[in-house]
Amino acid sequence: MLTNKERKTEAIHIPSDFIGRFDENLYGSLMGDKAHSVIFDNSKIKRFVPGFQATIPFCEGIKRTLQWFEAEPGRIQMNPAKSQLVETIIQAYRRGWQ
Repeated sequence: MLTNKERKTEAIHIPSDFIGRFDENLYGSLMGDKAHSVIFDNSKIKRFVPGFQATIPFCEGIKRTLQWFEAEPGRIQMNPAKSQLVETIIQAYRRGWQ
C-alpha cells in the first residue's frame, strides 16, 4: 500500500449539485449543511460552545488523521462501487470544463 508521501494527490472542488446528479441518495445530504465549503470555518461550534478555541491547525489535524488511519490497515476500507462513482464524477466534471 502506498503511503501519503508516495501517493500523488490532487484536490478538486466539484459543486454539490453536480455530484448530486450522479447519485440521488447523495443529493439531499450534500445540499444541506454541506452545500457550502466551510472546512476552515469554526464559527458554528463557537456559537454552541462559548470560549471554544481551536488549538490544532487544519493542516496538522489532517496529517494526524491520516497517520491514525495508516497506523492500522484495517481502518482503511475501500468500497469499489463508491470509488468508481467518484472517478465517474471527476471525469464528467473535467470533460465539462475542458
